[in-house]
Amino acid sequence: MLSSVTRYPGGLANVVEGSLFGDLKQPSPTKYHVFFDDFDRYTAGDWVVTETDAGATQALVGADGGQLVITNTAGITDVVDLRWAGGSGAFLGNFTFDPAKDLFVAAKFKLDNASLPTALIGLRSSNSTNTVALIKAGGAATLLARVQSSTGTVSTTVAGAAMVADTFVVAGLAYTAADGKMTFFQDDAASPVTGWVAPAAATLMAPTIGMVNTTAVARVMTLDWVFFAKQR
Repeated sequence: MLSSVTRYPGGLANVVEGSLFGDLKQPSPTKYHVFFDDFDRYTAGDWVVTETDAGATQALVGADGGQLVITNTAGITDVVDLRWAGGSGAFLGNFTFDPAKDLFVAAKFKLDNASLPTALIGLRSSNSTNTVALIKAGGAATLLARVQSSTGTVSTTVAGAAMVADTFVVAGLAYTAADGKMTFFQDDAASPVTGWVAPAAATLMAPTIGMVNTTAVARVMTLDWVFFAKQR
């Protein structure tokens, strides 16, 4: 028997005694609203898929852990944009920003070229003015974190490290309500996000994945997983 594992045979709780889940022998999953996609399945109808060219593709590939590969066509301005629809056929916002609630946005992904394409993974409103996202700008390899508010369309951007072509990066934004701080993580390197203006609290945002070529060469984004969570 392995001795390196910490064992709690009686269970482990994260709720108060006497509450609905007080005797649940595992942490209550109701503490956070969680959207986690490991891409073992992909249904196009779950997303509003916007393509500049119908030749673009989104497809699962055989890979340990599941992966979604987005392949653009070769036009300079060709775009692939996926926004959560939940099978409704239209944008379906399912997150809002609340300063009193924790919020997490994270992904593991890679790009075939580290500098040329523009890429975005995060939460966005239907008109894209409210944003909490990871962004890789065209023409630069540096990965960015961006928080944007519709209030005067104010945005705050924090630069991380340079991405490497065809190499996975794990990155995300974590907002902790206890101290009101937003932190950008890239492969576990932490950078504080300072001076940011919060997205409009009543505006719905939805998981969004996007890529723009910026050169006349087809580009590829591979997603291992995406994760969004907000404290209830």
